[in-house]
Amino acid sequence: MTSPGEITLRRVLVGHRAAVNVVDFDEKYIVSASGDRTIKVWNTSTCEFVRTLNGHKRGIACLQYRDRLVVKKGLDHIAENILSYLDADSLKAAELVCKEWLRVISEGMLWKKLIERKVRTDSLWRGLAERRGWIQYLFKPRPGTTHRQHSFYRALFPKIMNDIESIESNWRSGRHMLRRINCRSENSKGVYCLQYDDNKIVSGLRDNTIKIWDRSDLKCVKVSVL
Repeated sequence: MTSPGEITLRRVLVGHRAAVNVVDFDEKYIVSASGDRTIKVWNTSTCEFVRTLNGHKRGIACLQYRDRLVVKKGLDHIAENILSYLDADSLKAAELVCKEWLRVISEGMLWKKLIERKVRTDSLWRGLAERRGWIQYLFKPRPGTTHRQHSFYRALFPKIMNDIESIESNWRSGRHMLRRINCRSENSKGVYCLQYDDNKIVSGLRDNTIKIWDRSDLKCVKVSVL
């Protein structure tokens, strides 16, 4: 095992025009990635320069070299991953930080991803998406669906929030239409449990029956006796 005192400088590899962020190597090549948006390859045994790999639009933050494969991630990718965890208020604030953050948010379609996250986790958002029709522009687009730009989702978000505020305000003030379902039967003592989705309502009664109701007209479509 080599001791620290036995380590000496062999050679300085010069070529990058910005800070070197990461280096990886094996017995064949030394691979370096830099803030100058390039990857440079050097011969391990001779330390001679081999070639430059171009393609990134921004600086390269990390890299992994394995034989003939080089895996790399740019600063844009890392920034996008971080910003994708923000809520709406934080995302709006991030847009104002600098032009670079605004560009990352736009190119990463982060407002679209935020809306999709809300639709996946909140039944109110899901219901609005289906009723208003904008669910067709989320997740994997249907065949023939027009691809929407980032600006569409940026403008859509405040419209959704206005809808939600109206719904909650109407509910608090009593401005809503109340519809009743008579779940009771001759021997029933009332409803024991209730579940529903976008198409149906399922009620469990104390008379050992389960009833399925159509949400569109509130008619009972099926009765199951336990």
